[in-house]
Amino acid sequence: STLFVDLADPAVTYYEPNCIESCNNASIRVDFNRQMVTSTYASGFQVFKCMDGVTCANTQPTSIYTIDTENSTQLTLRAHLSASGPNLDPNQYYKVSLNGASLAIKSIARVNPTVYGKPLPPTQWVFKTRADAKPCSVGFLQVSPLDLTATTVGQQDKYTVVPYSAPNACSKVGQALSKWAYQYSWSTENVNVAKISQLPA
Repeated sequence: STLFVDLADPAVTYYEPNCIESCNNASIRVDFNRQMVTSTYASGFQVFKCMDGVTCANTQPTSIYTIDTENSTQLTLRAHLSASGPNLDPNQYYKVSLNGASLAIKSIARVNPTVYGKPLPPTQWVFKTRADAKPCSVGFLQVSPLDLTATTVGQQDKYTVVPYSAPNACSKVGQALSKWAYQYSWSTENVNVAKISQLPA
C-alpha cells in the first residue's frame, strides 16, 4: 500500500529583527517549520513603515528590502536593504508582513516533481530602529560554507558572506546587516590549489 505523510501546516518559528533598538541597516530573517517554495518568497514579503508608532494601524508600503536569493533556503527567508536604497529611518517602527495581501508564500508538499502545498498563514510583526541615525558597523563576517572539500579536479563551488554587527540590544551574537552595502576582497592561501573567480549571482 502507499504511505502518505501529512506534514504540519506551514508556520513561522523565528524572526528578526524582533526588538525596539534595531540597527537601521539590519537584515530580515524568517525561519519556517517546514520546507517552503523559495521562488514564492518575493511575492508574499512586504515591509511597511508605521505612521502611527507602535500601533501600526496606519502604514506606508516600502520597497527598500530585497530577497537574498543566495542565502535564503527552503527553511529560511533572508532579505537585505537594497544596494542603491536608503537605510531605515532612526527611531521608527516598521511592520514586516508575510502573505498579508495574498497567500503567495507556499510550502512544498512533494518533491520530484515539486508540488505546492498549503500557503503560509498571514503573519506579521513590528520592530523599531534605534535613535542613532548612524548604521551599525560590521563586527564580523559569516562565510558560507565554512568548510568545503573538493572531490574532483576543477570543481567550482560558490561562497557567500553576510556581515554581522557586534552584539547589541537586539541580538547577543549581533544582527545580520545588509550585505550589499559592502565590498569584499576574496583571496586564497595557495593559488596552485584553489583560485578565486567571480561567479554569476
